[in-house]
Amino acid sequence: MTLKLRTSASFRAVAHSSTILQDVLEVPLQSATHKTLLSWVRKLGYYALTKPKPVAEDWVILLDHSIQLGPGKLFVIWGLRASTIDFHRPLRYQDLDPIWMSARSHWNGELISELLERLQDKLGRIHYAVGDYGSDIRKGLRLAQIPHIHDVTHRIALILKTLYADDPAYLEVTQRLAQIRRQFRHTTAALTLSP
Repeated sequence: MTLKLRTSASFRAVAHSSTILQDVLEVPLQSATHKTLLSWVRKLGYYALTKPKPVAEDWVILLDHSIQLGPGKLFVIWGLRASTIDFHRPLRYQDLDPIWMSARSHWNGELISELLERLQDKLGRIHYAVGDYGSDIRKGLRLAQIPHIHDVTHRIALILKTLYADDPAYLEVTQRLAQIRRQFRHTTAALTLSP
């Protein structure tokens, strides 16, 4: 289980690796299948999402929509306490608690604001939020009166787009990359595509 949670290895790779490790160490245990590992990870994720969180005045949340899956758009909120942030290193997944997730066909600022107000009733004060500058997230945070910090990856992407928007080489490369992504999106090679 630790191998899956701390690496990018697939469920099948972890199952095969554990079998090899048991053979090498001569440990007579029954190997877990990839389906068993997937079930364990789902249960662990559900527990992490639903376990009680401390009520505090220094919550920091990270929020974003996922790519669209079918008719629904997944909205996810991760959180951590500002008092626990170590500014000498980047954040890791282990630093974050899953706070909330839900899929809807449509999100808007009012829905996000209502959700954030309910979260504050449950968690305590949200000190600030980190997210992209999508209009629905911006509006939801403004209505909920939560300070909004633009996340660095989206900010850098906007800067690059502004700098190179009229550069023919940049446009050609981005168009080619988009075409490659479309070609492989629904194939067995899709898992190798970068985010």
